[in-house]
Amino acid sequence: MSIVERLIRAIRSGITRREPERTLAESEHTTDQPGHPAANVAERQLWTIYTLIGGTVAQSALVLLGNVPRLSAWLLTLLALGIGQGLLLPSNIGWFGGLAVVVLWVLFRQATGTWVRAELVQSLLESIGLSLNVVLAVRYRQVWQQQQHELQELRALREVLVAGEVGTGLLPREVGELRMLEEVDRARLFRRPLGLLLVELEQLPEPSTAEVDFRQIYQAVARQLASASLVHDIPFRVDLNRTGLIMPEREWDKLYEDAESIVSALRKATLLDREERLQSVLRFVKLNFGLGTYQGEVVGTIDLLRAAEDSLSISRDLADLGEAPVSAYAMPAAPIVESKLAVSDEEE
Repeated sequence: MSIVERLIRAIRSGITRREPERTLAESEHTTDQPGHPAANVAERQLWTIYTLIGGTVAQSALVLLGNVPRLSAWLLTLLALGIGQGLLLPSNIGWFGGLAVVVLWVLFRQATGTWVRAELVQSLLESIGLSLNVVLAVRYRQVWQQQQHELQELRALREVLVAGEVGTGLLPREVGELRMLEEVDRARLFRRPLGLLLVELEQLPEPSTAEVDFRQIYQAVARQLASASLVHDIPFRVDLNRTGLIMPEREWDKLYEDAESIVSALRKATLLDREERLQSVLRFVKLNFGLGTYQGEVVGTIDLLRAAEDSLSISRDLADLGEAPVSAYAMPAAPIVESKLAVSDEEE
C-alpha cells in the first residue's frame, strides 16, 4: 500500500471518529498545547538550533582564548566545516562527515604539538565541544529532512484530493475507492448498514446537444448529488457517465428513505443552456439508479460496487414499468473471490 493510501486511510480514520462539539479554534488550541506531537517537534527543533548557536559561540570563545591566532584560525575553520556539513549534507552522510572532522581536529592538534599534558584539559574540552556541535547540527538536519518528507507526502495527498471534478464536489475514483474500503471495514466492525448509490447518465436517443454539453449535465447532476447528500456522505466520480455516493451511518429505514430523497432531488436537477435558460437535466439525459447495501453480516471479501451495478441493471429493466422505489431494486453485497474494490479481513 502506497504512502498516499496510508495517509488517506489515516485521515479517514480521524474523520470517522467525529467530535461535533470541537470547533476549529479548539483544535488549533490543542495543537498548540505542549503535549501535542506537532508542538513537541517544533519546540525540540527550536531548542536544538538555539543550543547549536550557543555551543558554537562557546566553542569559538574557547578556541580564541586558549590558542594563538594562527592556530585559532585553522581550528575555527574546522569548526565551521563540521557544523556546515552537518547542516547542509543529508544526515546519513553528515554523521560520517562529522566523525571525519573530529578526527581531523585531533590529528591537527597533535601535529601542531598542542596535544600535551599542559594543554590536555583545553584540548579535551575543545574536542568534546566540537563533537557536541556536530551532533546538534546533524540532528537538526535530521528533523528538517523528516519535515520536508512529510510535506512532500502531504503535497502528493493534496494533489490526489483536488484531482476530482472542479466545481462538483466529487472525489476522484481512487480516493472514493479508499473511502469505500474504510466504510466497509467500519460497517463490518460495528454491524451498521452501508449503502452505495450509483447514478448513471444515459443520453437520450435524440439529445439536444446544440443547447448543452454532456459535461455540463454531468456537473449539474454531481452538484445536485453533493447538495442533497448528508455531510458524512461521500460522493465520488466512477467513470465518464456515472457517479457514486457512499452512504454510511444510517439504520436500514433511514438508508432507503435518504436514497429515495436523493433520487427525487436528482430528478429535479437543472442547468442553464447556452441561451441562459433554466432546463431540467431529464430533457437531455435519462437517469438510472442502483443501490448496493451491506450490513457487515458477510465475513470475508465483498464488493459493494458490484452490488450497486447489479441493482443498476435491475432498475433499467424496471424503468419501463415506471419509477420504482429504491427498495425494489436494492441489492445486498454478496461474497466474491476477487475484485478491485474488495475488502478482506486480512488487510486489517
